Amino acid sequence: MQTAYHGILDVSHIIEGISFVVEPLLKKKIEDALKLERHDPEFRNIFNLLMQPAKPSFANEEYIDILEIVKLVKKDKELFSLFNKLTLQETAERLNKNIKEKIIAHRKRFLYNQLNYYHGNPLSELDYISEIKKLLEENIDIDDKLKAEKERYTLNAKMRGGIIHKYKFNDEITSLINISMMVLHWQDNRKKNILTGVYYMNLLLGEIGRRYNIPLEKIKRYLPEEITEDKLDNFSMDDANERMKRYIIYSKRENGKLIFEIYTKEDYEKIMDIYNKTYIEQNDIHGASASPGKIIGVARICKTKEDLLKFKVGEILVASMTRPEFVPAMKKASAIVTDEADFITWIPLHPKRQAARTFNQAELLASSLARELQIDYSELLIRQRYSESQTHLSDEMRKNNVADIFQINETNNQKIVGRTILLVDDVVTSGATISEAARVLRQAGAYKVIGLCLASR
Repeated sequence: MQTAYHGILDVSHIIEGISFVVEPLLKKKIEDALKLERHDPEFRNIFNLLMQPAKPSFANEEYIDILEIVKLVKKDKELFSLFNKLTLQETAERLNKNIKEKIIAHRKRFLYNQLNYYHGNPLSELDYISEIKKLLEENIDIDDKLKAEKERYTLNAKMRGGIIHKYKFNDEITSLINISMMVLHWQDNRKKNILTGVYYMNLLLGEIGRRYNIPLEKIKRYLPEEITEDKLDNFSMDDANERMKRYIIYSKRENGKLIFEIYTKEDYEKIMDIYNKTYIEQNDIHGASASPGKIIGVARICKTKEDLLKFKVGEILVASMTRPEFVPAMKKASAIVTDEADFITWIPLHPKRQAARTFNQAELLASSLARELQIDYSELLIRQRYSESQTHLSDEMRKNNVADIFQINETNNQKIVGRTILLVDDVVTSGATISEAARVLRQAGAYKVIGLCLASR
């Protein structure tokens, strides 16, 4: 089991070592060349454009391939009618041989595409038929969409070359950019390899579980080193049930060997208590923004596949990370927010206004969101002076009205430096208030501030 697991999955992680070295070095070289600090918006924009992909990811390859199938369906009036009028099962039964073979081939080629690092069950042919139906209902111009998808990477390469020429980047920077591009696509292949491995490991664990009468969901809680013939013969369901609740795997290296320790029950509580008391703040969380800007819409937190099924077109996707199974929701999303934020705070009210209201809507929203995302939160800002309502003020007057209105809450200032902070407000009009609050947080040492509001007027 160890050989199968480590042979399939471990080797692909070697690529991470390259990215940990190359990206910080490239950023430093570009900072020096442009005379810009990496948090400067202009630097971020340039770096983001340089890092646009040179070829499709495996998720984009799957999308292009299924668009080609949709194109064939749209050209055939009889087929098009089947997809529009019949149920999924009826459609599957009446597909012609050509389309059926293409869907089977598509599934075989991209079986890993919407798996995640835990669930190993791939989509069925009916799932892909459902996806085709949805794309047909959207009535998009397939030719234009395919052209845009296929041309995007050529345009990215031209844009990258134009930036290198414009800023006269030297050979060292150009070489680091090229290495970064290779690493980007190696990482994509790594993810594809891991997800394919998850699929086959799921089959293997399922068969082991069948032979030893152990449910798959329970055997998944065990390390490869624990899945031996002797341990399977003496498998403890009590231990498995505890692991189904919660457990910690602690690894350490002793005499050149990697040792694993498993903690459940009271030991779990003790470890978590130690962890929470000795938590070390990360002072450099970084990444490239795919599409900076502002958007208004319903924000939906998605943590499970069931959450993703409820996701609607135009909503804002809030997720822990954009794993492959999130792709269908990402296609519908008007914006995507990953919970890279490691702290949440809110726009405070002046004590006089809070006393009149008895509560702060922004604080209630922030605390609710923090509980959902399991992120720390507290009041980082204090409103140091009372300001008049901004409802009837011009944009310029609003900026002046909130200038220097916030100060850092000294009891929590140690929680700001190096953090990516999610700043919550209930209603945003011009954005003057939330922008001023973000400025104060960044000035106090926050790495990045992400604004999120419930409504806009």
